[in-house]
Amino acid sequence: DVEGGKSTPEMYLRSAKLLGTTPQETLVVEDALHCVQTAAAAGFLTAGVYDAAALPEEWQEMQRICTVSGENLLEILKTIQ
Repeated sequence: DVEGGKSTPEMYLRSAKLLGTTPQETLVVEDALHCVQTAAAAGFLTAGVYDAAALPEEWQEMQRICTVSGENLLEILKTIQ
């Protein structure tokens, strides 16, 4: 329902609106650097999930940008509880 997909913040902003939340209270979970960059730039909390297909420098950048990151979603959820 939005143009630009995950490369623009519109998808994340619309999703938060539908959930009745703000970016500052919404955690976006992604495994791609460009998606994390877009969500973080729009003010969302971000969780970076490791993707074996990602280049090592992309994973390092995701870890730097993200509110929380981990090898898998279960690991991430344990750190935010």
